[in-house]
Amino acid sequence: MKWNRPWISLLVLCASAGVVQAAQEGGKAASKKPGTAKIEVRVDSRFTATAVLVQTAGTPYKQCSISNDRYAPRWLVSTGGILAKATYENALRDNGGFIGLISQTGMALCTTEAGDNVADESWEVVDVTTQTTGTTMFAPLIVSPDKYEAKLVGWARPALDKLGMSPTCKAWSTPPVGVDKQVDKCEVEVRDERVVFRFSEPIQRGRIQMEYTKANSKELAATVHVNIDTCRFVPRGHVTSLVRGASLQNISFEAAPGDASGNCGSRLYGLTHVRLGAHDIRAEQVQDSYSTYVLRDVPTALPLGMQEVELFGAEGKFGVTSLEVLESIRVEGKLKVDYRLRRSDDPKISKFQSYFDSASGEVDEGIAVVNPMALQGSDPPDKNRYLVVNTAKLSIPAKLRPQGIEQWIPIDPSLPPEVPKVPEVPEVREVVKQRKVSVHEEFVWVVASNPTVHEVYYDHAERLFVEETVPPKSESKEPASPTAKTPTSPKKPATKPAPKPPQVSAAKPAPQGEKPEEKPKAGSKVKQAWPWRVLLDGAENITFDVIRETERPIRPRLALMRVIRTYEQKDSDPRPILVANRFEPLLELDVTLATKARRESVPLPVSNLLEVSCDGSEKVAWNGQTRAINNEDVRNGKCEIRVRAEREFSAVRALFGPQSVLVTVQRDGVEKVEKIWSLQDHQTGPKTGMKLDAPPGDNDAKGLYRVEARIAAQVKGDALYRGATKDKILEELLSREHTNLRFAANLRPRGPFGWQVLPFRTYVTAFVPVSGFRTPAAPTELRHSKQLSSVQYVTPRAGLLFTLEPFCEDEGVNPWPLNPGVQVGMNLINLGDASFAPTFLAGVAATLPVLDASSSQLGSKVAFGAYYEYDTRVSPQYAHHFLLTLGLNVGSFFSGNFK
Repeated sequence: MKWNRPWISLLVLCASAGVVQAAQEGGKAASKKPGTAKIEVRVDSRFTATAVLVQTAGTPYKQCSISNDRYAPRWLVSTGGILAKATYENALRDNGGFIGLISQTGMALCTTEAGDNVADESWEVVDVTTQTTGTTMFAPLIVSPDKYEAKLVGWARPALDKLGMSPTCKAWSTPPVGVDKQVDKCEVEVRDERVVFRFSEPIQRGRIQMEYTKANSKELAATVHVNIDTCRFVPRGHVTSLVRGASLQNISFEAAPGDASGNCGSRLYGLTHVRLGAHDIRAEQVQDSYSTYVLRDVPTALPLGMQEVELFGAEGKFGVTSLEVLESIRVEGKLKVDYRLRRSDDPKISKFQSYFDSASGEVDEGIAVVNPMALQGSDPPDKNRYLVVNTAKLSIPAKLRPQGIEQWIPIDPSLPPEVPKVPEVPEVREVVKQRKVSVHEEFVWVVASNPTVHEVYYDHAERLFVEETVPPKSESKEPASPTAKTPTSPKKPATKPAPKPPQVSAAKPAPQGEKPEEKPKAGSKVKQAWPWRVLLDGAENITFDVIRETERPIRPRLALMRVIRTYEQKDSDPRPILVANRFEPLLELDVTLATKARRESVPLPVSNLLEVSCDGSEKVAWNGQTRAINNEDVRNGKCEIRVRAEREFSAVRALFGPQSVLVTVQRDGVEKVEKIWSLQDHQTGPKTGMKLDAPPGDNDAKGLYRVEARIAAQVKGDALYRGATKDKILEELLSREHTNLRFAANLRPRGPFGWQVLPFRTYVTAFVPVSGFRTPAAPTELRHSKQLSSVQYVTPRAGLLFTLEPFCEDEGVNPWPLNPGVQVGMNLINLGDASFAPTFLAGVAATLPVLDASSSQLGSKVAFGAYYEYDTRVSPQYAHHFLLTLGLNVGSFFSGNFK
């Protein structure tokens, strides 16, 4: 049902048929053309009526009314043609008044146009018929023992007329003890707005059964059951339905229409419990209210839908009411986990967010994920902390959503409103009388209690209901908006606090990581308020984080609260001051958000965060790098793999959780060795690594050590990777493309003569210059006087040179272009005539490798050298020469790895 104006005046229209008669006599309805549809008022066994528009032809109608006056209320046609629906208890209100009026008059006006401005000629007259959908009906009519009659309102008379011929009746008297006894005589008469019964004897308490027979037949058509001296009550208040599993529920009652005796209201005062079927529900009267009760421990097995509920007092049953039973609040679908890095303004921190995006999502089996950052000393209320939060989407009946109950209602009455009872102090009453006041009402869901008080924290809005320290006089002003920020943790009350709001349950406020207590200033007052947190995402999502593993269900108690705040505004200051709070819990119930909480792991991006170090060296091997090591470092257990000591990563390390890493060390010619590294949260520094084991048979191996590490998703241990996370790990590990889940580095033994301090190496090489030139010529090699003495061709020779060259031990290469080196040594043999020709050489050479010598001493290079030569075969004055050669350097003895 939808209607375009909140018209309360409909009650007057429904109560007086003269209004319709006047409208018809004025020609507003009689002149309208007949419509192409009809309205059926369908009355079920509980006398609940539904007005349904049945379209037969033509353009579909969009709205209907009782008058074509532009100010008359209108009902929109919704799905299935439904116009309105109401219980008999509401027969004189809103929807019920509309249905009752068209049932009695048998007509309504409908139009195919939408909106408020509908032309008079667009309205068409639609006939209204009444139907009953059951053969056994329970009439909400009250018959008192002093006057055996009941008033028919709304659609009651048209519904009774549709049941069959004039009814007959049977009656039973209910004694204080024993079974019901049928009386000898019962007569019934339905006339105008009354149903009247006559019995052969007085009945103080009992029941009546009206029987209708079919026309021209004695066959029973329908029966209507009416109670004698059993009051029918109508639920009132903000929550008028019964919620399965509610631990506490406020509900009000008032006598239903048709209470002829007028004594039902007084009987309600003695309510002790209500009964629905076989279930008894305890009722406690709210202080200072005779009609409002707290129902406690509502069973979870109640049947859903509209149900007949019996009311009992100390003397037994005294009344009945119809209540709709709603499903309890529960988690809809799966829990969702969200890994957040709140300090996103720091790029060094926010870069890790991408690693957690794939881990965020639905959680299997309703198990919450622990926020490990709380174990690292992070204060739960700290908004700058890093989080692992869980969010449960709650399935809440529409009638229990705050926006479905009532929005914020600002009230600015011309007369001062009634002063709320909390706090009940003379100063407040005097302020309200003399100053402008406004009252704000709001309905909110809050966490009323938290059994896992030391394990679970609930996310919340800025606005909290906490104690407020107010300086003396009027120096402190409350912000105009009720959503203004308030302190984030309760403070100790002063020695004389204002009265506390009434505690209606044993709920304890959830501690939220209280800050150090602050003592109020001298002369200040402390106003005690409700210390419950408002849910962050409204009533449909509840977000929480768990700070440690627990096997207990996470089952908070949620409360629907009605909050009334009274503000006072002085002429001299436009800012309103909060002068009174009033909190009314309407409903409380426990909701299981998760069956337990456990730690989970997010795959560690090992490619960027691991390193290999040997013998305590500051030079480490990162992913894709090669580092030189001493020959025996791996064999002697001096090499380890560890997490890089990166400050930014250390700040979020705990979010990744424990890790299972498969570490492999292999070398050519021998089998690889594998080991599982169980990496814990605290392992982030240089002293927390795993020792690398040498492959078996390493003494006979050669070449580089290849160290690989990858996430081991299928290994059982401390690390627990969720199903979707595990699938992603396996997918990336099987991919040939680069993945952050694999780490690889090489370790190169530098050999016994390798340099560790300077980037050089030394070796001895066999020097074989194939050709070259010398200047001036060596006298010992001149054959005749015609040969040039300034330049001389050099024949092939052989010698030994000691070489010093720039060298990168990590990669095993000379990093300079043309591989330069400084050489000192001797030419020993003239290969042309195999003669002994010793000369001393010192100079530089540029080389080009022919045979790789990075891991052995047998490499060869083409060498172009420039040397100073001293010929030891002649006198010193002829011994000095400059020599250019092109030849080979064979071998690099006494350098690098000798294998």
